[in-house]
Amino acid sequence: MKLFLITDDVDTSVGLRLAGVESRVLHELSQGQQAFDDVLREDDVGVLMVSHRVAEFYRDRIEAIRRSRSLPLIVTLPDRAEEAKE
Repeated sequence: MKLFLITDDVDTSVGLRLAGVESRVLHELSQGQQAFDDVLREDDVGVLMVSHRVAEFYRDRIEAIRRSRSLPLIVTLPDRAEEAKE
């Protein structure tokens, strides 16, 4: 099983790619629907990491995936802006 990241932040993508994680950077949040469809077609993705902003935008889609499938496990990663609030 492999890890995959959907994010709107290039820095997050680059950092995780250095650790061997494949990723898709959304330059516009509207591109996320296709990104989710592409990842869900792959049978070997065990963990899907999604940045906080993308997760908020696609909350209903993520919940539907969680209810209907056991894999991939979907994990939301905090954004740098979100960390600064805490």
